[in-house]
Amino acid sequence: MRSQRGSRSVPERRRADLWRRRSPTSCRSTSATAASSATASIAISTSIASLRDGSRQVIAGLQTRYADATGIKSLKVRHNNVLGYFVEVTASQRRAR
Repeated sequence: MRSQRGSRSVPERRRADLWRRRSPTSCRSTSATAASSATASIAISTSIASLRDGSRQVIAGLQTRYADATGIKSLKVRHNNVLGYFVEVTASQRRAR
């Protein structure tokens, strides 16, 4: 959809205005800035990986503890996007303890 006052649409004019009003420091890209952002990216991905691995160990520990407490060796702690975390037991182990 084009506006009546020119050849540019409203979103194109807004983008052009933002481009003109940007601060000069926001466009600077020095090798030092690129290097520091790469270092930060590596540090963040490393910390995320360690959190992921740590949470997997916690879930594995819970599974072991629940299996030992109930005596059900086939007990599993699972996750899906609908239920979240849940405890899975085979049909043969369903009786109440």
